[in-house]
Amino acid sequence: MSDLPFNLVDGVVIALVVMSALFAFFRGFTREVLSIAAWVGAALVALYLQDNVKPYALQATGHEVLAQAIAVGAPFIVALLVFSILTHLVASRVQQSAVGPLDRTLGFAFGILRGLAVVSIFYLVVTNLVKEPEDPAWMRDAKTLPIIRAGAEIVFDILPPELRSDQVLSRLRDEGGVVLDGARTFETIAPVLSPNAPGGPAPTPAPPPGPQGALPGNGETSYSTQQVSDFNRLIDSVGTTKAN
Repeated sequence: MSDLPFNLVDGVVIALVVMSALFAFFRGFTREVLSIAAWVGAALVALYLQDNVKPYALQATGHEVLAQAIAVGAPFIVALLVFSILTHLVASRVQQSAVGPLDRTLGFAFGILRGLAVVSIFYLVVTNLVKEPEDPAWMRDAKTLPIIRAGAEIVFDILPPELRSDQVLSRLRDEGGVVLDGARTFETIAPVLSPNAPGGPAPTPAPPPGPQGALPGNGETSYSTQQVSDFNRLIDSVGTTKAN
């Protein structure tokens, strides 16, 4: 087995990608895309209608958890059936038309991309669950590992920040130890965002002190020593006049 140009991981990856490509070829690109859209649309319908359906389900069952499951599941199933019927009608028309061969060819390409996406997502999940500093030897020897990592990097960049983990980030290193482009970008802009970091912008210097008599921090006009002295003599003269 060690004399073969590929190992078990390569065989599994190639088998999954080929099966996905052939399945999409016979179904056609239109059917594959509309099938995904049907599932997404059914989920959106369920989320939109669950608050309207739940009171009726709760009245019929009297159980909170069961009513919630029915409120989500019933609209989802009904919407999925409707969208699946529409998908079948549209896809059948497309395959029977003049663009049928093109639809199958695009479906084959779509199947390859889908298979690679599934493998990349599986790699991310396993990487997150298996707390090891690096991939095992049988994984590192796989000829398809660079492709899997490239796909995993794309998926990783799409994920929201709260779903990213340092464990996955450390495992998604290439042979030279360079991490994801997103991490490189963050390391580049981090000094700019942090004034105290090395290489960051210098902090804004404090404004020079104002002349004598100025009040700090309020930006008002300052008074000279002579003006203050004249003002004090005026107050003293007013006090003397009132005393007389």
